[in-house]
Amino acid sequence: MDKPPWLEDEPEIKQLLQSFVGRIAKMPDAIKPLRSSLKPDHFAQNEQGNQSWALLKRLAPDFIDIKPATKRNLFDPEWSGAIVYFKIENKDKLFEWLNFKLDDSLHRWQQALNASDLAACDSVNFDSLNVSPITFPGKTDSEMIQKLVLIANDNRKELTLREISARHFWGDSKFLDNKSDWLANSFMNLSVSARKIQVNYFLPEYYDQVLFVENLDTYHQLIQKRGDFTQTFAIVYASGFRLTASRIRVPGSVSLHQVSQNQCQSQPQPFIDWWFGRSADNLPSFFWGDFDFSAMSILKLLRHQFNDMQLWQPGYQAMQQQVEAGNAHLMSLRDKSGQNDPVDTGCDYADSVILPLLRQHQSCFDQEGIDLDRLR
Repeated sequence: MDKPPWLEDEPEIKQLLQSFVGRIAKMPDAIKPLRSSLKPDHFAQNEQGNQSWALLKRLAPDFIDIKPATKRNLFDPEWSGAIVYFKIENKDKLFEWLNFKLDDSLHRWQQALNASDLAACDSVNFDSLNVSPITFPGKTDSEMIQKLVLIANDNRKELTLREISARHFWGDSKFLDNKSDWLANSFMNLSVSARKIQVNYFLPEYYDQVLFVENLDTYHQLIQKRGDFTQTFAIVYASGFRLTASRIRVPGSVSLHQVSQNQCQSQPQPFIDWWFGRSADNLPSFFWGDFDFSAMSILKLLRHQFNDMQLWQPGYQAMQQQVEAGNAHLMSLRDKSGQNDPVDTGCDYADSVILPLLRQHQSCFDQEGIDLDRLR
């Protein structure tokens, strides 16, 4: 049976057929006819409605079956209560008529999963995998499931998410980046190690305080120039929000890397002991980042780990002058992430001076714009 030429002009009939399509999509293995009972208002109760009803009946008996209502009210239209049976063997033709392509990917995934060794694996949450297919470009369901079998049988410890991803998914270390919850829920005995946080720092020959610097270029500039303001500072690259992690001072979670500038540098062990809280040394710490709300949020979070941390006033005073002189850029002109007012940071200088200026001017100034040679 060919597609009726009038179908596109009959929205009520098309709506009925689309309802069958939706049900088939949910039950691709259905073998029994689908049924739908017509309400009195399915078609307009006028000549147009009578014509649509007559056209629907033309589809029977080859495409559908129609069983008239055994009882109906005196003034109800002929179709009221009629039951339309869609013959499931015609589903391919129906899809063609309505330009519909059945997505049976979940069904195919479940079939491949049921045929695999994962069904008998105690360490696998099979119910989770059954409703959570995972795909990789150019790979079949069977190929993917083979990789899942390897993961289920992998007893190695101390592997990070990136390492697991690269070793099992064709060398793609980032494939599992947004699938950590899926992985943990599906493989209950799998041990995933958190990636170590890399911290870069510089130690002069003598230091008695620590300066955390938000951006990489300024961090290197401060190491090279070693101006009067920073002579006695150990300098740490804060790398945006990276060092605000709750495990930033937990041994085993951090990898500390000392930058070599010259021979006149301190030995790293006292600094490492201070970092991990194994030393009684009290090193005041300061933060210099951009002149924006994001940097204030970083400061607030860093203070949870480095309780005495304050804003570094020489850097922020130089940026404050630029903002008040009108040399800053409006927050609204650039998509700056994390620009939410932290309300307060716990640092008196930040809360009483910088945050009020940010609210007043709604402008930002990045620390790379400061000429370090003029910091005196």
